[in-house]
Amino acid sequence: MTASSLLLLCSLAMVAIMGLVALSIASARTWRVCHRRRTAALIRPLRPVLIELAGGDEPDPSLVRLLAGLRPASWRAIRPVILDLCAKLTDGSAEAVRAVLVERGEVRQALQNVTHRSARVRAQAVTVLELVPQPDSRQALLELLGDEDIDVRRMAARALGTIGDETAIPPLIAALAGRRPVPASTVGHCLIRLGPITVEALVLTLRIHLSVSARVLAAQVLGHIGDPAAVPGLLAVLDRPLDLRYWPARVAAARALGEIGSPAGVPILIEGLGAPDPALIIACIEALAETGAVGAVADLSLLLHHREPSVTKAAANALSRLGVDGRLELCTVGATTPETAPFVAEALARAELSRPRVGTPAHVGC
Repeated sequence: MTASSLLLLCSLAMVAIMGLVALSIASARTWRVCHRRRTAALIRPLRPVLIELAGGDEPDPSLVRLLAGLRPASWRAIRPVILDLCAKLTDGSAEAVRAVLVERGEVRQALQNVTHRSARVRAQAVTVLELVPQPDSRQALLELLGDEDIDVRRMAARALGTIGDETAIPPLIAALAGRRPVPASTVGHCLIRLGPITVEALVLTLRIHLSVSARVLAAQVLGHIGDPAAVPGLLAVLDRPLDLRYWPARVAAARALGEIGSPAGVPILIEGLGAPDPALIIACIEALAETGAVGAVADLSLLLHHREPSVTKAAANALSRLGVDGRLELCTVGATTPETAPFVAEALARAELSRPRVGTPAHVGC
């Protein structure tokens, strides 16, 4: 075979391959268009049902029976809309849709699909189990916390938070570490949704967990929840020396005490002002300001001469928020110590800008 013949054959082969690729793209596009049109045609007669469900009132039983008795093709078309709508419905409509999902075997199928090889199918199963909690759902969702797909792990964690089962708290915390961890932001959001029932487990996590990120997350969630029952545990962490690896947990505990705002934490927070780490000092300063600890004015005033400008700035801002006593001390130090004057001016300006416009003095400066 000559070189020209070989070149011709290669050219023909390339043209054939390009033709096949173009044909496959056109076929896929045509299939998508046809599928979209067929789905729209199947959903069109069911729009009155969707509109009534979205209205929020108790749906007509005949419409619920219509959904339960739909042909498989029609149900496959409307199923994604129903699942998306169910999470947004009020109690009456949501319960009706959940009953339809159970009657059509969606929950049973979801429990089978949690081990499906497709991550997309497993994710859809999690959605169903979140919408229609069943006795077997919890164990299936707990197993999915270790799924190979991160999106499935996230969805399983969110579902456990939505269901509100307090027995899921230790597994959620454990899911922060390991070979297939769940992102801390997802776990934290779930624990916040569970609320005060998580306090005991979170305090234990803050005190003994081996992971620094887990301890920090526990403190942050406790601060968001704001339950005073967490204060003793937070104080214990802030008051005792920790391995330097866990120092960020002390900083997070100080911030959490400020968010809770309990006066019981003031003495320990004042002690924290003498810490060697500027991050912990600033966290204690901000917590004292959040708590409204007027008794800490003298201690905060000493920090206006701190070697770290960030500490000086935080102390000035805190004093500007602690009423007349705090602002008077701020003005006194600012007038006698030129190097602190810029921080004092900025803090007072910030206080003036954040001052409510009604029922307060017209000026908060010196």
